[in-house]
Amino acid sequence: MALPAVVTVVREIGDPRMPGLKHKMRAKKLEIPTWGAADLDLNPEEVGLQGSFTQVVKVFSPPPRSDREMITGEVEEQAEKLFKLLRAGKVPGL
Repeated sequence: MALPAVVTVVREIGDPRMPGLKHKMRAKKLEIPTWGAADLDLNPEEVGLQGSFTQVVKVFSPPPRSDREMITGEVEEQAEKLFKLLRAGKVPGL
C-alpha cells in the first residue's frame, strides 16, 4: 500500500466469529495430533522443568488484613452502611 493511507476496521475486529454447523461437525470429527519432545527432536535438557529459566521457590497466599470489614445484609442495608463508612472516612485502604 502506498503511503499516506487510511485503514478502517469495524468495532468487532477482535471478536471471534461463531462457526457454522458444517464447521462444527467437521471440527468434531477432526483428530488433533499431540507431539512430545521426542517427536519434535528436542533435547530433554532444554524443555520442561529442567530447561526452564525460572524456578518456583515459594507459593503462598498473602496474610489476611485485619483492618477489613465484611458488609453483609440486604443490598439496601449494604449500600447504606457503605455510604456511612465513606461519609465518616473510615474505609480502610482508601
